[in-house]
Amino acid sequence: MNHVLVIDDDRELVDLLREILALDGFIVDAAYDYDSGLAGALDGEYVLVVLDVMLTGGSGLELLKTLRRSSNVPLILLSAVGETVDRILGLQIGADDYLAKPFDPRELAARIHAILRRTRDTSTDGSDIKVGDVALSATRRAVLRAEEPVELTAVEFNVLECLLRNAGSIVTRETLAETGSTYCRPNRWQPVEIGQ
Repeated sequence: MNHVLVIDDDRELVDLLREILALDGFIVDAAYDYDSGLAGALDGEYVLVVLDVMLTGGSGLELLKTLRRSSNVPLILLSAVGETVDRILGLQIGADDYLAKPFDPRELAARIHAILRRTRDTSTDGSDIKVGDVALSATRRAVLRAEEPVELTAVEFNVLECLLRNAGSIVTRETLAETGSTYCRPNRWQPVEIGQ
C-alpha cells in the first residue's frame, strides 16, 4: 500500500479524500496544521504529499520551501486561490502539480497516479526503471527479473520498456505500434511471456 500525507485544516475534505484515495489503494494520513504537517512530510514514509496553501499556523508555501531544503517527496498544492501568479509561484518553489479548489477528488487521484508514474522507480536520468522485480537499463539494453538476466529481442525490449515506463496506466495500441512492435495487432493484444 502507498501512504499519502494530506496537510489541510479542512477535516471534511481530508475525510473525503481518505475515502476516495482508499479506492485507488492509498492509505491517507492527515495533518491539520503547519507544524504537524511539516513534521509528517519530513518523516520520509510518504510516496506523495497533498498540501493546502492556507494552513492553520503558517503558510503552505513556506512549508513547501522548508520541505524542499531536505526532501524531494512529490507534492501537489491545493488552493482556493486560483490566481495564475499563485500557481506559478507554487510550481517554482517545488510543487509537482497544483489543483485549485473546489476540485473533483477523482481528478486529484488521477494526478497522484500521474506524478507517481513519472517519479517512482526511475533513475535520475530516466535510463533505469524498476517495477516490482523487473529492472530495465535503457543505456545498457539489459533486463533483470528477480536479479536474473532476461534475454529479449530488440522488439521485446522496446515493448517492455514502453510498458514499464507507463506502469499503472493503459498503454494504447498506437503507443505500442510506435515502438515498432510486431506483437501489436489491429484487433487484439498478444501478451509476450518474458523470462519464464
